[in-house]
Amino acid sequence: MRILLLIPFVLVSCGLQAPSTCPAGIVTGMISIESARIAGANASLPTVYIRNVVKDGQPVTPLQATGLEGSAGGTVSGIRVEADRLVCDLACRFGQPGRYTFDVSAPGAAAQSVAVNIPGRNAGGCGGITTGTPVTVNLTFQPDQASRAVRDSN
Repeated sequence: MRILLLIPFVLVSCGLQAPSTCPAGIVTGMISIESARIAGANASLPTVYIRNVVKDGQPVTPLQATGLEGSAGGTVSGIRVEADRLVCDLACRFGQPGRYTFDVSAPGAAAQSVAVNIPGRNAGGCGGITTGTPVTVNLTFQPDQASRAVRDSN
C-alpha cells in the first residue's frame, strides 16, 4: 500500500503528472442545418450533401467535419459520412467550434457555399472543455440549370 501512495509523489518529482480524472475535449453538434428548400418551390428538401469542408483555414475530411474526433459531449445527429461527402438528413447537427466553409448541394438545386463561425470558449470545470454557441442554418437554394430549363420549356 505504501508504494501506491508514493506513485503520485514520484511522478510529480520527476516532472510528470498523474492522469487527470477531469474530461477534456471539444463539444460537438455546433452546426445545425434545420431546413432546406429550393426558391419558388413549396416542398422542403429532406437531404443535403456537404463537401469541401474547410475548418479554421484547413481542409478536413468528412469524418473530421462531423466533430466526433476529440468530442467531449454534444449531439451529432442526422449526419453520415458517404465517400467524399457528408449526407445530412434534415435536421442534422455536426461540427465543433471553429470557422467553417463548405459546399452544400441537393438534387435539383444549384450548389452553394456556406460560411459559419462558432467562436470557442472554455466551458469551465477542471478538464478544459471547449464549447461554443450553436449556429442554426436554413438553406434556400436556387434551382440548378437543368431544372430551370425544364421549367422554362413548359
